[in-house]
Amino acid sequence: MVPRAVAVGLIAVVVCSAAVASVGTAGATQRPTEEPTPGIAVEATPQDDSGAITYRISVDELGQVDRFALAVGGDARVTDTDGFERADDGARLVPAAGRTSGSVVIRVDAPGRSGDGAYVTGDGWALTRVPYAVARWSPRGADGMRSVRPLGDEFGALDDGSGTYRDRYAMVGERTVETHDLQGQQVRIVRPAGTELAAGSEAVAATLRAASARLQVGDRDETLTLFAPTAPARAGGESFPARDEAWVRADSRVNSPNNVWVHEYVHTRQSFRLSEDMQWFREASAEYYAARFTHERGSISAREMHAHLDGEGVDATLTRPDTWADGRAPYSKGARVLALLDRNIRQSTDGERSLQDVFERMNGHDGPVTYAEFKTMVAAVAGHSMDGWLDRYVATGSTIASAYHPEPARSGVLGVVDAVLAGDTSVLSTLAVSTLLGALLSVPLYAAGRRLRPEQFRILLRRGSVR
Repeated sequence: MVPRAVAVGLIAVVVCSAAVASVGTAGATQRPTEEPTPGIAVEATPQDDSGAITYRISVDELGQVDRFALAVGGDARVTDTDGFERADDGARLVPAAGRTSGSVVIRVDAPGRSGDGAYVTGDGWALTRVPYAVARWSPRGADGMRSVRPLGDEFGALDDGSGTYRDRYAMVGERTVETHDLQGQQVRIVRPAGTELAAGSEAVAATLRAASARLQVGDRDETLTLFAPTAPARAGGESFPARDEAWVRADSRVNSPNNVWVHEYVHTRQSFRLSEDMQWFREASAEYYAARFTHERGSISAREMHAHLDGEGVDATLTRPDTWADGRAPYSKGARVLALLDRNIRQSTDGERSLQDVFERMNGHDGPVTYAEFKTMVAAVAGHSMDGWLDRYVATGSTIASAYHPEPARSGVLGVVDAVLAGDTSVLSTLAVSTLLGALLSVPLYAAGRRLRPEQFRILLRRGSVR
């Protein structure tokens, strides 16, 4: 599951490679030589057993740059400063007059033993979200502004002494970290010390390895981090696709069509951005592939997969999130639509292509993918338009109770017939159907003609009928 805030939009910070401020662990400050930059170091400290964490961001060599400012957002609050003061806009922290170094302390509180996905605290451990903080400055002698996220995993400012920190999530306290190879992709599974994964570490690694091998859609980074909290974390999980990290509750099964491990893994392979009328695809594709890959691996039967993806009809319009009564439409109707669409594409191309080819095109698309662009991608992959069929089940409230009982789509010439019936009224498709029907009707006429003697045939033609 991806939180809606993540699906709708993420803050991206672009950093020029020659201008990234090198940052070190707790007091270890390093600086590149390409251009003048400030030195930035970060130290994280868990606070008692509440799950709260303080982050001290220390900065020096401020005399080498101009217009340095630090912005803090999200759930974090500034609790102490040394050498910094609020800017006139009240939103940024800037160096006090005459100061060339200083520090800012940020605190992130956890609301007790909750399991809402934002914070989860257990006995001696806590899973929290890393706060948003960005530093910006203008190097002297260079054009433009530079920026860096001091708490971001990409810059390695935080060590693993007190916890495991990524861009979105952090687990602090005693924990166990194990690394598995997913055929070229490394996955770190981080869980509270003294706890075990209900399915077993090797079984979880195996189901992820199988999903990694089957999902050929691009966007496969070298490393992936999965946090595995125990109760009181809510059932299920959450992911942050932009940085290949997620959490899954430790008791999640791998032999269930609702395979949360695979569901969240699929999310980490979704680098596309979606317009509002395609928001449904994010959860729908993760739900569908979680069930499909778990079946293909032999962990569930075909009957179990079908039962999970089928169900009562849902009259929500997928392109309109305001019609999703309980927010589950992408998981139910959306997954069913994709299951049937995948089958139609496979049968239309004799198994040469699948929904994964559409998924890959979406990952490579520049800008948010719209529903209109999605239909174009489907047509390009399938070899013919499916606009009519898609419009019926995606852009209207028409129900689709089953992904497996309807008649399968035809390939070859019959596939063109289905395309016309589904709403493709292009000249070529219509001409192809007309030619096919003409050829089929000519067969009985030819057979009847062969049974007549020449003089009988001429008489019947003059009468205007051939029986």
